[in-house]
Amino acid sequence: MGPMIELLLNHGSLGIFAAFLVWLYMNMQKRMDELVDKFQGQLEEIRKDQKHDQEMLRVRYDDVIGKYDSERKQMRVQIKDRIEKVGVLLQNINQKTSNFLVRHDATADDVDFIKNQITQLNDTIKGMNDLLKSMDQEQRVRNLVKMAQGDTLPPV
Repeated sequence: MGPMIELLLNHGSLGIFAAFLVWLYMNMQKRMDELVDKFQGQLEEIRKDQKHDQEMLRVRYDDVIGKYDSERKQMRVQIKDRIEKVGVLLQNINQKTSNFLVRHDATADDVDFIKNQITQLNDTIKGMNDLLKSMDQEQRVRNLVKMAQGDTLPPV
């Protein structure tokens, strides 16, 4: 027997109780160490899951931003094309009007006819302008609907 055990046995029941307390303390310390190791493992697993979730969120965010940017670029190209078409139409109208004015004499009937043609052209141009405005408003409404559905982010 070890000298420590003999010493505890010599003190009777108090010695045995002291030995029990030492044994209990050692076992509890071992359990606590195991629990701490298990808890740290769980924390590390949670950190890994959190990093993965964060990466997935970043990828999704980048996709949404990319989609928004491509829609914005596409819209700008469409507007540019429409403006160019309107510009070409206005040039054609201006050229036809100029040609028309050069070919006709300045009589009263011709002046009334020209005024009517100009009025019609102005009405046509106003109609085109109204059409462009309504197309722009429709696009804004579409964008608002998309934003309400969560498909796009509001413009910056």
